[in-house]
Amino acid sequence: MSGTNFSRSGLLTLIAGLHVTLLWAMTTVFNKPLPIEVPVPIVMAEMLPLQPQVQPQRQPEPEPAVKPAPKPTPVKQVKPAKPTVTPRPTPAPVPTPNTTPSESAISVPQASSQPAPAHTSSAAAESAAPSPAPAPISAPRFDAAYLRNPEPRYPPLARRMGEQGTVMLRVHVTTEGTPDEVQVLTSSGSSMLDESALETVRGKWKFVPAKQGTVAVAGWVKVPISFKLN
Repeated sequence: MSGTNFSRSGLLTLIAGLHVTLLWAMTTVFNKPLPIEVPVPIVMAEMLPLQPQVQPQRQPEPEPAVKPAPKPTPVKQVKPAKPTVTPRPTPAPVPTPNTTPSESAISVPQASSQPAPAHTSSAAAESAAPSPAPAPISAPRFDAAYLRNPEPRYPPLARRMGEQGTVMLRVHVTTEGTPDEVQVLTSSGSSMLDESALETVRGKWKFVPAKQGTVAVAGWVKVPISFKLN
């Protein structure tokens, strides 16, 4: 064993010497530096098997508890109350009046035995009787002699032109007998004759007012005025 070890160590020494000699010769001959090889350590990595990822199991959600439907509340039937009958009070007996003069003077007469008052019966009779008809209304008058109403003036131009005719006026008479409104109801055919009649009646005439019974009232009256050539 020792001889074998010696031979190996001698062989390794010889090989190392040859390498050194060879390197020196190369650097000397070629005058170039040789790259120095640096031993690279070899790293042995052991590939471990990948462990599968275990996902946590999802627990199922609990189902909502179904509430039982509420039981219907029984409706109590209310019995109708019996009507209470209130007994009518017994009327007190009416004392019979004595025949003595002192007590008969202060006795209260019964309402049923008293006759109806005289004014009540008369009022009922008046309400039952028909109301009297209103008095008729008389129309105003303009033909009374004491009124002395003048005749309208005949326009000279209308006379020369031979115009004539009758104009019908509608006059509203107040309670004092004065005309407060005069209208031409029917024309005479001549504006000059119509205007003369309007001016005369409106400014110079007086009337007897209309009357309802003995009371003077306002009213309308028709007044015809004629224009004639002699």
